[in-house]
Amino acid sequence: MQDSDVVGISVVAEDPDVFPGGPARARKLLSRALQDRACGAHNTKLRVVAFGILLFAMSILLSHIEEMRAHRYREDKLILAPALCAEKGDLFDPASRMCRMQNELAFASLALQSWANCDMSSAGAEILQSHMDEGGSFWYSYHDRDKVSLFYASCAPICARATQDKYHRDSGLCIIADAATLQYLRECFRGSARERGGGGTSAQG
Repeated sequence: MQDSDVVGISVVAEDPDVFPGGPARARKLLSRALQDRACGAHNTKLRVVAFGILLFAMSILLSHIEEMRAHRYREDKLILAPALCAEKGDLFDPASRMCRMQNELAFASLALQSWANCDMSSAGAEILQSHMDEGGSFWYSYHDRDKVSLFYASCAPICARATQDKYHRDSGLCIIADAATLQYLRECFRGSARERGGGGTSAQG
């Protein structure tokens, strides 16, 4: 219904000879027509807004799918290259000529975990921090492998007694240094061994 139609109806409705039922009925019908018109316009706006939200959500979903495909493709292309990366466990991307850090202690320290400690002021730490991707992985150029290797070498877990216990890098374990604790553990081990031996003797008897 156009605005000119509304004006025309309002004028004609005032004449009882032209519009049966009189002005009261005409005004009622006119009010209903205006309400229907407003409701229709409101519904149209809602449909437009809903369609826009749907398009926006679809664009985000498609972008996420493309990122996942790119990430999966990159993962498939990663290789072990000990001669190029800081340590043998790090992965090398031939396309970008970058290595991805796999060192657990270094990752824990960069992630500010309380159980790991590395030299965060080193050049290797700064390089890794400046090359973190959207997935939380840390990268470095193979040209910087020596700097990252020194950063790895500075890493150690925080043992139960940080000032006494020592970290054994090859085993990945902390070595207990407290004499009393060592004596207690030895006695516990001997007692357990005696119980196992006694149990075997009684079973044979």
